[in-house]
Amino acid sequence: MKFVWTAQNIAWFEKAAQSTTFYSDIVAQCRFLLDQSTTALDLGCGTGHLSIALAPHVQSVTALDINSTVIKHLEQKCQGLQLTNISLRNCDWRDLKVRERFEIVFLSYCDGIGSPDLYRITALARQYVVAILPQNKHNKSFFLNQYLPESLRKKSRKETLSHATSYLKAEGIPYRLIRHSCEFGQPFTTLEEYQAFLSFYYQLPENAIPEEYTQRYLQKTGSGYYLPNVKESGIIIIRKDDIRENHELYPM
Repeated sequence: MKFVWTAQNIAWFEKAAQSTTFYSDIVAQCRFLLDQSTTALDLGCGTGHLSIALAPHVQSVTALDINSTVIKHLEQKCQGLQLTNISLRNCDWRDLKVRERFEIVFLSYCDGIGSPDLYRITALARQYVVAILPQNKHNKSFFLNQYLPESLRKKSRKETLSHATSYLKAEGIPYRLIRHSCEFGQPFTTLEEYQAFLSFYYQLPENAIPEEYTQRYLQKTGSGYYLPNVKESGIIIIRKDDIRENHELYPM
């Protein structure tokens, strides 16, 4: 199933993002690349948490996503936070012109650097491309996969760290890798919301969620429930000059 942002999954994601340090951690790991003259592109920005975390440390952020629903949501967030250095683009990144260049291009859990698209992405960067990728295809399983038959197990269709690094090695492109692990679980107000969440992401009937799983992992909190999840990622940093030395950039 292709992932599409909707009002419901935006609301779920916002709840989860408020309970994690994932995005601030990523920016902290990349601070040595940033200063107040940096212009950044957040490619496939989604709900904009990486853009918002970057904003205090750079001159400007361009947050781009092909989904109009999530861009409208982010526009409202930026207005509420009175952020003036984040600009929004609702388009496919391939529609950007090569003259629109940024010091750094960020991709968080988006495809692109494990394929020839890397060269088109690099054409948009002046200095660096930074990609945050899952370590494996079961990275966002909420531990549920081990309780399901193989046919029902959720597998990420996004690029993984191993796939991307294998491609970079095959292309002779050097990179720096920073491994990152962070709690990124999901809060719920009710049991019904918990069941609806897993049913949505796993495409399961609600009665297919194993009771053993619920008993082991779902935690009761003062405001409802919490489903823990550890997000294992890799931050890949690629210098623009290292690609220019080895390859001609793809025409835009």
